[in-house]
Formats: sequence, C-alpha cells, structure tokens
Amino acid sequence: MFPLLGSGLGERVEADFGPALRGEVTRKLVVSAMGDPNERMRHYVDLYGSLAALYQPFDQTRAQIQAKAGGEWQQYRKKLRRRGLNPDAPPRRYHASIRSQVRGNGVPVPHDWHPADRAGFIAAASRWPLEDARTRLRQAVGEHIPGLRGVALPDHVNSLYTEPEHQAPLLRVLGYTCIESFDAGRAGRDAAAFKREVYDREAECQTARQLALEGDVQAGRDARRALLVPFIALVFSLYGALAHIAKFGLYTLALFRGYPLFRTPGLFAGITLATPVLGILLCAWLMASPVTGNALYRKLEQRLPAWLSLPVRGTIHGQKLGYPLFEGIRVHALRGFGFGYHGGEAAEETAGQAR
Repeated sequence: MFPLLGSGLGERVEADFGPALRGEVTRKLVVSAMGDPNERMRHYVDLYGSLAALYQPFDQTRAQIQAKAGGEWQQYRKKLRRRGLNPDAPPRRYHASIRSQVRGNGVPVPHDWHPADRAGFIAAASRWPLEDARTRLRQAVGEHIPGLRGVALPDHVNSLYTEPEHQAPLLRVLGYTCIESFDAGRAGRDAAAFKREVYDREAECQTARQLALEGDVQAGRDARRALLVPFIALVFSLYGALAHIAKFGLYTLALFRGYPLFRTPGLFAGITLATPVLGILLCAWLMASPVTGNALYRKLEQRLPAWLSLPVRGTIHGQKLGYPLFEGIRVHALRGFGFGYHGGEAAEETAGQAR
C-alpha cells in the first residue's frame, strides 16, 4: 500500500526530498547493506592471517631457492678465478664464452648479461624454481580463497595490502565492490582508522555510484509508477475474490430457500458486484488498525482523493478480519489444502516470517 500512499505527494517529493536528502538516505541504505564496520575489520584481519599462513611455505621455498642460487654464484666466481680471470671485471673478449658456459651449467642468463652481474645471475638461477613455487602458491590460495583464484599474486603477502596494483582483488574478496585501493599503512592502525580509510570510502563511493545511476528525480518517478503495478493487480484480485464470495453466498441462500432470490433482471449481478465495494467501505469506516493510526500514514492519506484512500484503508482493516478467517477455513475445513503450491519448508518458513 505504501507506494500508492506515496503517490499522493506528487511534485512535493522533488521539492522536499532534494539532492542533499537523497544523498543522505542513499548513504544510509548503503551503510545498512554493508553491515557493522567492526565485523568488516575482523574479516580484514582474518584474511590477512589466512594469507600469511598460505604464504609461509612459499617464503621458505623462496629462501631456499635464493640460497641455492647464491651458492651457485660463488661456485661460478671460483671457476673464473681458476681460469685466471677477475670475477669482478672479466675481459670483454671472454664475455660470450662465459655466458655460454653459464647457460650450459643450467643458469639461463639473457644474451646481454654481464659476467659480473650478481643480481642477474641470481634472478636467472631462481627463475624456473620460483615459477614452480608461485604456481603452487596460486593453487593453494585459490583453493582456500576462491575469490583470488587465477589472480597473479606478488611474492610478498604484504604487497597484497600495500601496493595499489594488487589491492583491487583483495578488496573484492572482502566485499568492497567500488574502491580499487586503500592506504594500508593507515587502515591497519586501529578500528577507527580502518573505518575511515576503507569502510567510509567504500560507502561514499557506492553512494556516489548509486546516485549517478538512480539519483535523479525522473528515476524516482519511474520507480514510483512501477511500484503501483502490484497494487493494481491486488485490486482486481481482491475484487474478484470478494465478488465470488458474494455470489457463492447468494447461490447458497437460494439453494436453501428452494427458489431464486431475485426475479428482477440484473439485481443478482448488481448485488454481487456491489457487495465487495460495500464490504471495503464498511471495513474502512468501522474498523481500526495500528497502521492507519500512524502519524505518517495519516499524513500521506490526507493527500489522496477519497476514492483511493478509502480502498487502501478498507483493505488494511479488512485483512485483519479476512486473513484469519480464510486461513482457518483452509487449514481446518479444507484440511490444509495448498491450492497446488509446492514451495517446500524453506518457502513456508519465509512466508511465516513475512507474516
């Protein structure tokens, strides 16, 4: 009923619900969907702990690989000395033969590698063993954290948190869909810093994105018109149901009397069609409900014409009487007949919660 009640506000929505207020309401909706920032920080800390544990075997393997490459470098330098060459400045005419010999020993140095370049030698000696270790790391992380499956991981777990180019997939795993990076140094200090640097920035980003997509007044008008469709469907459904009940009652009374109730043409149809309207009006005038007694409801109702406000009020009041009655008939007289609905226990539980 609420969309129909709100439709009476008309253009006042644009005047009273301006951009600032729309932004405030949108942000509150975003924050409500994001949940408790303390819980979000706990997920942040837990994820870091899980990644640190997954990285530990890789760190150990990497240290072993680099230590082995360092040993190979020392052996290489000793071989140069045995040949009478200075390892720190071998003559240029020997560079090509030295590179060829190093490659023959299983270290794939590039064609422009200088024989005194320790870092290049270590990188070449470590290349393939490190690739195998990185593959195992990606597999382990992907199995435990599906959101990071297939992501190119850095060699250090801290890089996932501190380097902007690696932070985006981590943020997606944590449920942040808008921001792409954050200041890990500030965010990791305490809960307040995390809320300011990550949680609040995500809320602001989502709010701006939502306002850009649906924050204009025309989008609100379109949404309001769309929300009227369920009420229109309810009107036809409810009117038809009440008309059938009236017709059933008249036929039953005629059956017990043994002859038709009305001999005037059209009177039976007229009573059948008028009874639902009369029933709704009586419910609107004679009954009460906490909903219709609410100040917001009364304020919205005052802006609707009587031909709309009375059916709304009558429907709200009438369901207090009609639902228990019809549900009692279904459960007791019809022995729980479900009218062909097979939603299962989960659907019945959901329906019970909604009621």
